[in-house]
Amino acid sequence: MAIIRASSSIITGGRSRATAISTPGDSKPQDRDIEAAFEPRAGGVQTNPISATNSVLVFAVNSYGRFSNPATGEYDIYIDVNGDGKYEFILFSGDVGAVQTGTANGQIGAFLLNRATGKVFVEPPADAPTDGSIVLMPVLASHLGLSPTNPRFSYTVNAF
Repeated sequence: MAIIRASSSIITGGRSRATAISTPGDSKPQDRDIEAAFEPRAGGVQTNPISATNSVLVFAVNSYGRFSNPATGEYDIYIDVNGDGKYEFILFSGDVGAVQTGTANGQIGAFLLNRATGKVFVEPPADAPTDGSIVLMPVLASHLGLSPTNPRFSYTVNAF
């Protein structure tokens, strides 16, 4: 199991505070438990304010190897938004066709699983270059229940 853990807080827009904040997560030595193209080397999150009360969080995962098509693997970001040590959400990358219709189409997407309800939501499109080693997975802070009054969260990166 390939795991990276970190914690962060969001910064929302405001008069002059609408700059992106990048929070490096952590890195881990290669353990060769999974294919190098999908084994996380490092992870982090960037906050992109879109209003005074909401932001787009972009989680980045860098792997030890390169992948031809990132949709053939999966990265999971387990997110704890209330500090109880239990993950309320899982943001995951996956093949858009496989997740939405059951038939793979080779396009990578970002999806949010609410663990309390079991519902899966389509988030803004994930991004990853062909023959690259980085996957970017966006999620709206409001979809996680994060706001200026509830800005803190922690996360763990896993892959398989």
